[in-house]
Amino acid sequence: MKQNTFVFNVAWRDALADYDPEVRLEVYEAAIAYANGEEIGQLRPLAKMAFSFIQRELDYYRSQYQEKRERMSSAARGRWAERRAAADSPDSEQKSNAESEQSEAPQSEAECGPKSSAVRERSEASQSEAEREQRSRAVRERSEASEIPTQQQVTDYFLLQHFSSSPERFFNHYSATGWFVGSSRIKDWHALARNWEQREKKYQQSETQKNETRNSDHGRGVSDEDFQAHIIQKLSGQ
Repeated sequence: MKQNTFVFNVAWRDALADYDPEVRLEVYEAAIAYANGEEIGQLRPLAKMAFSFIQRELDYYRSQYQEKRERMSSAARGRWAERRAAADSPDSEQKSNAESEQSEAPQSEAECGPKSSAVRERSEASQSEAEREQRSRAVRERSEASEIPTQQQVTDYFLLQHFSSSPERFFNHYSATGWFVGSSRIKDWHALARNWEQREKKYQQSETQKNETRNSDHGRGVSDEDFQAHIIQKLSGQ
């Protein structure tokens, strides 16, 4: 499984301090490849031995991350179900149906023609329960998406949609703008979040291409010491 980030233990750098620069770089690159779900090539004996210790810790951190994500996802589903149950209560459903019917009702009898009340009643009675529920659900979702969300609602939505981007960054960014885009108030933050996720994916793809270009430049003559210093600085910053 690929992941954008992983835990880098500073103790690893200290443990590898006495190794040759080429071995250290090989271990760092193997750690990055392993964390990203890529195949690791043949390692030198010293690098292989050092990486075996790092690999065990990476496996532990990954299992902890998966367990935490499962707990958060389960909690989000629970909160989502509670909100749905509250929204599906008789009072809420009557209100949603009334709002939906009011929005779809004609302005006057002149607009709808001489349609009798008996015909309207038969038409309403012919609607299936599934159609009425679908209409009510759509009204509730539009209403929820148009309101300014809490940070917990944003986090729950990102988890339910399996977004890889950070819900905190999304919430903080649009909280800072007052939930405006330009001079217009945001009307549907669900749609805004989906667009945000698409932009984040494009940005990650662009960064991956830049990294591949830098790796190619390394192969064309950048010294091991300079490249290793860049890798250590980047990993330590994470």
